[in-house]
Amino acid sequence: RGSLRTPRAMADVGQKRHNSDWGGGNRDQKRKKNFAPKPGQAARREIDVACAKGDTAAAFAAFDAAVESGEPLQPHSFNVLLHLCSGGTSTGGNYKDDAKTAKVVVPPKDAVHPERANAIFNKMVELDVQRTEMTYTALARIEAASGEPRRALDVVKRLIDERLAPKLRTFAPALHAFCMKGDIEGALEAEAEIANAGIEISEAEYGALLVAYADAERWEDGLALLRRMREEIRTLSAPLVESTRRFFDAHPGWRVEESAAVDEATGAAASAPTGKRMQLAAINLSASDRAALLAGIGKLAREREAKSSFDGFVRWLARRGPLPYLVDGANVGMYNQNFQESRFNFNQVEKAMNALRPLARDTHAARRDACGEPAPAPAPSTATEPKRAGDSPPGDSPPGDSP
Repeated sequence: RGSLRTPRAMADVGQKRHNSDWGGGNRDQKRKKNFAPKPGQAARREIDVACAKGDTAAAFAAFDAAVESGEPLQPHSFNVLLHLCSGGTSTGGNYKDDAKTAKVVVPPKDAVHPERANAIFNKMVELDVQRTEMTYTALARIEAASGEPRRALDVVKRLIDERLAPKLRTFAPALHAFCMKGDIEGALEAEAEIANAGIEISEAEYGALLVAYADAERWEDGLALLRRMREEIRTLSAPLVESTRRFFDAHPGWRVEESAAVDEATGAAASAPTGKRMQLAAINLSASDRAALLAGIGKLAREREAKSSFDGFVRWLARRGPLPYLVDGANVGMYNQNFQESRFNFNQVEKAMNALRPLARDTHAARRDACGEPAPAPAPSTATEPKRAGDSPPGDSPPGDSP
């Protein structure tokens, strides 16, 4: 039968496992001897560490040493070096801008290193190292910071010629640099190139163009841009608000108020300190977007409901609207009706309607006061007047922008 090992025997086995007779020690030594970094890894590590610290001297020294020794450099190393030359730093080897430089499209001139960037890029071309969008974005930033927006735009065109896909950050330095120089035509050319690439400009580009229009006193162009912004931008960021303020501060005949109190229910507004009153309109969708949305709603409704029933509701809504509240009678009437003898509760609908009618009257009155409109004359009652919100009397044609 089996036997048990004594503690002494187990200790002997343990000692043998660490003995050279078992071969384990030799294998560990062989692994250590066989391990060696791949070509280019040591240089990449030195460059990454230096770029993460923003140490340009150490990063360039590591690059020079690698070139002199013939050590191959990977595309990543070239890109982080170019990014460093364009005023950025790297984090974790991903060459991202830090918090202070993330919003800077055109870095200061003293933050870039154009001569070093040219040497690094020429070495990429010489060694036929693959270029990427990041390569040309860094070069465009350097040209823009050097006051050469035309050359920054040419850099982007070279990227496109190499069949690489540009990003907004690739075009943005040229557009912003054109605006900074007061070359609005050049900025518009850059914007056209952005549009041709299927890219939309951001709030930063709108702000740069608006300030350029103000500096050039091209007021009509600036107002046209603002109308375009109304369609494209839903909420203004703080920098874009400041650009808009700067435009109107400089615009003859306009005054920028310190604050405005807005009634969200009616859109009535009063500015301070002058106390000027105005009526604001909510802008959620463009006319084309609204028409497309209503057409889609109408199509779905006609597919699920009787066409005549939905069209009758549209006509009723056109006659009685605009309405501040719409009560979903089906859901209100069946609320809490989940017992055995439950049924549609008209009383619940009436309670909801009675609670909303005063609020609706107040809202209509406030809107009329804000717009300076007289109160409407009471409409005579007729035999065809609907008795409930769900009635759909015949008659009126659907309005032009109805579903």
